[in-house]
Amino acid sequence: MLSVPTSLLQRWSDYHVAIPCVEALLTASLDDRPAVSPARLDFEALNAEGWRSNTARAQCIACCDDLVRWCVEHRRYVHNVAVRQTVGSYLDHDLVCTPLDPDASSVTGEKPHPLAAGIARLFTRTIVPHARAIGVDRVHRRRLNGELSCWSMAVRELRDGDLLLIDAPLTTQKGESGDTDFFLCDYPSLLRQPKDVRVHLRVSVDAAKELAALSGVRAGWHPFCRVLAIVEQEPGGVVLRALQFQFRSPIPDEHRYRRHPPWPESLLEDAQGQERELMEADWLKKALPAETSTGLSPEMAAIDLRKHLKLYDSGSPYAITRGAGSPYEGVEAFWCCLAVMLPAWTDDFPLAAGQVARLLDSFDATFTSEWRRVASQLHQAVELRYTPALMDEARSILAGLGSSRGAGETS
Repeated sequence: MLSVPTSLLQRWSDYHVAIPCVEALLTASLDDRPAVSPARLDFEALNAEGWRSNTARAQCIACCDDLVRWCVEHRRYVHNVAVRQTVGSYLDHDLVCTPLDPDASSVTGEKPHPLAAGIARLFTRTIVPHARAIGVDRVHRRRLNGELSCWSMAVRELRDGDLLLIDAPLTTQKGESGDTDFFLCDYPSLLRQPKDVRVHLRVSVDAAKELAALSGVRAGWHPFCRVLAIVEQEPGGVVLRALQFQFRSPIPDEHRYRRHPPWPESLLEDAQGQERELMEADWLKKALPAETSTGLSPEMAAIDLRKHLKLYDSGSPYAITRGAGSPYEGVEAFWCCLAVMLPAWTDDFPLAAGQVARLLDSFDATFTSEWRRVASQLHQAVELRYTPALMDEARSILAGLGSSRGAGETS
């Protein structure tokens, strides 16, 4: 999941928005599917109130909470679709919001600060009930961490009917029939390539209508999605039948109690502080054998570079993509995530025209003519994810963000 841009991720809640697929959960329970056996529904109460009632919804959410805990306890949790990611630092825990580790929590016995609930109510009132309370960040040592399994690694061991919890961006597109198709994919449309792995979802009609109302889903890509689902093996491949969706949501600056700079100022500081050596093109240039950069034809350079990339062990942060940039970390991901997310949440993260201009100055200082020259040459040898043409498209999107509603300066 996203670990950049820090200034943006600091302003998102933990997973709290729950959209249950009531019909799918009821069907699985009535069919006595083993996947949902760790939790039980009260069918008498459901019959009395009706399965579309608020009572049924609340009961389904509570049931799914039990199933989510079961998945984490029994290692049925995966993180991302095909990109392997290591969650190690305090900052990663705070930003990525992986589930709590049941083994660690039972050992540490840590509890939130006793004043947490009162302070949360004081600062958030009832407007932002999902805001993280003071002391919650102490649970960073209890969250799942380390190198987390992704879908592509776990799917080989999954069987038909297994229960699974997965954190991965939710993507939508119009199907041939005109209906909306839902799937999970690491990459937004701006970065997506035909070879990128997708996990198709089966979503009940009522849940699909609720999903369509969410900002990121309307835009075609919501980066913060947690899906509880049942694995279904089909002739065409594996499909996940969704039982519940959970999402993170923005926390406005005025309802935050942490001492971070205001949103525009925090973003501009973040943009100016990017480390250029993390860029994909720079890494590939350093990874090239000496002779590759001294006159080999593009064809021979491609063969040489691909051989060289295979020598990198799994500990390399870039080995996970074998030369194709990560969508979750790094300088290019920082800028592309801004280009994808800010247009979808303009009301929550407004920028004035002057602030956009300063943001573009940082962009231009990063993606210089020298970077373009190196990236263009490397792209002839190996398929780069972040090409000059792609970054030009991201810049064009960012340039259109200026609005008169920006919080502060206008020039």
